[in-house]
Amino acid sequence: MDAGSLALLHRLVSMGARSLLQYVCEAVPWSADASDHALARVQAIAAEERDATARLTRHLQKKHLRLAPIESYPSHYRGPAPRGQG
Repeated sequence: MDAGSLALLHRLVSMGARSLLQYVCEAVPWSADASDHALARVQAIAAEERDATARLTRHLQKKHLRLAPIESYPSHYRGPAPRGQG
């Protein structure tokens, strides 16, 4: 596999592992009602994305290709700091 293709696959893994959707699902619960259908759907979509990212990662591992480290979530996901804290 050429370097450009591998770089693209690394970027796809990073995007899937650290997407806004994953951040929202891992963050402090943002819905007071666990029976909320929208919350359940968002979690299901996030699980699909997480599973697809895991499949891609396993494929790279089976091909003995180096995996890029997964970085932390982008700071802009948290929004601006409250007044007096930034």
